[in-house]
Amino acid sequence: MHRLRALRLSDLLQVISKTTNTRRNFLFIHPACCLITKSTTTFQRRTFIHTDNFRNKMSMPSISPSSGVENMLFYTITEGRDQVPISYFNAALKKTGLQPSDPRLRECMEKLRQAVKDSVGEVMMDRDLFHRCVGGNIVLLIHAFRKMFIIPEFDVFAQKINEIYKIVQVQSDGKVADYIPQLAKFSPKLWGVSLCTVDGQR
Repeated sequence: MHRLRALRLSDLLQVISKTTNTRRNFLFIHPACCLITKSTTTFQRRTFIHTDNFRNKMSMPSISPSSGVENMLFYTITEGRDQVPISYFNAALKKTGLQPSDPRLRECMEKLRQAVKDSVGEVMMDRDLFHRCVGGNIVLLIHAFRKMFIIPEFDVFAQKINEIYKIVQVQSDGKVADYIPQLAKFSPKLWGVSLCTVDGQR
């Protein structure tokens, strides 16, 4: 005759199968579906090694989930390098359409400027400096570098706008609008284009 009894010890499941003889099998089922069997001739209390290991893992200092995301973003920007000049980071930022003068990046840029001020030579951006500077802007930067903005390839778009600008710049037809007195005062040689997307790309 067989009886089956299940006991929960922390996150491990101890299944004790009792038979008519004195033989007892202990089955320890780890949450990851790892199965271990042990056999004894007498029922004794034992120290459960798996439970101890689980407790040790639980007592280890946890790593913030955001740090992994920041590391992935860092290596995306640096193309796998452990450190790059701050100027490289700024150039990569501009390619997405974000400018260092963007109000949303004020705190980040202030920390970078402080790092440059505190350094004697050229400041290289490594993971530590990156984490300290972009923590508050991680969502914005992820959207930018994963090309999730309204204009994914903003650098290509900006290049096309520059080409249109140069073509139109040589046009001299027409006259300065004069239906508003202030407009009539401007020189016809002045020419400019300003553009900003809904995501703040400029």
